[in-house]
Amino acid sequence: MSETFSESWHRVASVRTALRPTITVRKRQFRGRPWVVLHDPYNNAWFRVRPEAYAFLARLRLAVTVDEVWQSCLKSDPDNAPGQPEAMRILTQLAQSNLLTFDAASDSGRLAEQSRKRKQQTRRAKWMSFLFIRIPLGDPDRWLQRYRALYGLVFGRVGLVIWLAVVGLGLDTAVRHWHALNDQSANLLAPDNLLLLYLGMAIVKSVHEWGHAAACTHYGGNVHGWGVMLLLFTPLPYVDATASWQFRAKRQRAFVDLAGMYCELFIGALALLLWVVSPPGLVRSLAYNMVFIATVSTVLFNANPLLKFDGYYLLSDLLDVPNLQTRARSRIRYWLERLLFAVNDTTAPPGTRREEAGFLFYGVAAAFYKVFITVGIILFVSEQYLVLGWIMAAFLLVQWLVVPPVKLVKHITTSPRLVRKRRWAATVTIALLTGLVMVVAMVPMPMRVTAPGIVEAEVFRRVVNAAPGSMREVVVASGERVEAGQPLVRLINPELEAEIADARAQWDQVLAQERMIRSTRTAEMATIRRRKQAIRELLDHQRRRLRDLTVTAPATGIWVAPQVHRMTESWFQRGSALGMVISLDRFRFKAVIAQEDAGYLFHEHVQGLEVRLHGRAEQVIPVTSHRLTPYQKETLPSPALGWLGGGEIAVSQEGQGDTALEPFFLLTADLAIDPDHLQPLHGRTGRIRLTFEDRPLGVQGWQALRQFLQQRYLL
Repeated sequence: MSETFSESWHRVASVRTALRPTITVRKRQFRGRPWVVLHDPYNNAWFRVRPEAYAFLARLRLAVTVDEVWQSCLKSDPDNAPGQPEAMRILTQLAQSNLLTFDAASDSGRLAEQSRKRKQQTRRAKWMSFLFIRIPLGDPDRWLQRYRALYGLVFGRVGLVIWLAVVGLGLDTAVRHWHALNDQSANLLAPDNLLLLYLGMAIVKSVHEWGHAAACTHYGGNVHGWGVMLLLFTPLPYVDATASWQFRAKRQRAFVDLAGMYCELFIGALALLLWVVSPPGLVRSLAYNMVFIATVSTVLFNANPLLKFDGYYLLSDLLDVPNLQTRARSRIRYWLERLLFAVNDTTAPPGTRREEAGFLFYGVAAAFYKVFITVGIILFVSEQYLVLGWIMAAFLLVQWLVVPPVKLVKHITTSPRLVRKRRWAATVTIALLTGLVMVVAMVPMPMRVTAPGIVEAEVFRRVVNAAPGSMREVVVASGERVEAGQPLVRLINPELEAEIADARAQWDQVLAQERMIRSTRTAEMATIRRRKQAIRELLDHQRRRLRDLTVTAPATGIWVAPQVHRMTESWFQRGSALGMVISLDRFRFKAVIAQEDAGYLFHEHVQGLEVRLHGRAEQVIPVTSHRLTPYQKETLPSPALGWLGGGEIAVSQEGQGDTALEPFFLLTADLAIDPDHLQPLHGRTGRIRLTFEDRPLGVQGWQALRQFLQQRYLL
């Protein structure tokens, strides 16, 4: 239930105002509830109010005051008439949108002044957002209406079939050439590529904005504004497709939001196909830049509903929740004031508990994503242009560390909602900030480093076959204990058996020849003996190969071959790895320590170590001792730790998948394991956690920042 009276009502009570005569009024349904949409085609301004609020606005006349109109509404419909706080809020927002006209003789200064302040804040916010400026270039509606018949073909079934074919072919091409695409991205911000990057961006974004304008025109809207906006000092096109707000069908409004990305992905797919068939040169480089803009920018910016781009408006239209970001912020501000400043007389924003939770979640997620994407952009730019990256970082720090406290102080000292709670709000704010500073700067907190690694038995022998053959029998199942020399698997080689049979036939033949010439041709006996010796050696060699088809355990231990039972009838070349025999006496954990974390191990005392394995995270394995290799390495203990093996360490695409892209330090930890409870462990991956002396979060953060700057920028 909204409040009826407001202590600030005197500021607008005597104002004489009315809606501009150029405003058109349309009734619309949003989420099954009736709303009234106000549109002024003169300045293309839009506003949405509930029917009860419009009943108040429709009574406004220059001949009567706002208080008289409100009193009239209260008498005629006391249950639905807006309260004074809501009426003040609507009037202020309408004045800000330039949808009200005032009587020159009336005392409209308060309301107009508040409107001017809001406009100044809006302009200041745009300048603080990396100089966001729009330069209008005219009215494109006549030109768009001329080709309206073409839009039905582009956005109809025929256009959809063509779009699916081209984008599908582009997606298949991207998968097949992924490594080449990824490698070329390293030179994206190179000085000789900046002009092509901007040209590709201009082409792709022009098609993107044309998609919005064409879709809006296709459904009967009018696009009266287009121009150039400066985003990060970069000129980019824009169009004003807000006429889509008048569409009754949610599907039409959503498609106008989607049309830009629809066209952008299409031209991106065409550019990708051109990139594949073009030889190295200007055309290929331009095509790649267009592909990058049409894909990465779409995923990170346009399609993401957490930023106020196409994805945001698409989500708003699908949910029928206009001003989603503003409403989410108002929810957060309302709850902060209520919980921290004990402002209980503030009108709660309308909505169900489910909507309340959704708004709060969206507001927090959007704030965190903006921080994430902004920091990511600064780091990306700093890779090529360190000075520009530092300037952007300084500007960002001002926005995060200077502007918010100033706004907070101003809010506490001037907000009408805190008129009775200013002292309490100031006390709570100072106490919270003081407590936060003390926690960050003075309270010791656990200091830990984690690293991936793999378990190895200190004694293990790989089992390989000494002769080629196909799997015939698995004698011992994986996981059982075996003795040295015990048969593990048996192979079969029909070719070897045929060779042995042939050698035996040759042996029988040479024996017969020996008997025939022993008494008559003694001179040929030397040749026969040499042949017998060669056949005997061949038979011995083949018999050894036949015995080698039975693979035996090279040592006593546990036979580990998880996949061996699936290899029946598979062919194995000589020297193929069939499994391993490991000893359960001692295990060690080889961990890969990143360069930025190795400094702690060299200069700090490790107070505790523990290992947890993937799939057994609830069980902690203690460490008895550890040692750090005092030089950097590049070859991982196992390919399972690299990206290609499902691990988290970046590795080279060439070779065995065990060459790390960045050097690391190797930590070897001896594990205290009960073999009866944890076996077999050899080859299991996990993480090791090293605990150091507790330090405040501020100290830990400063150390991490220094290490990051030293590693990335050599500062």
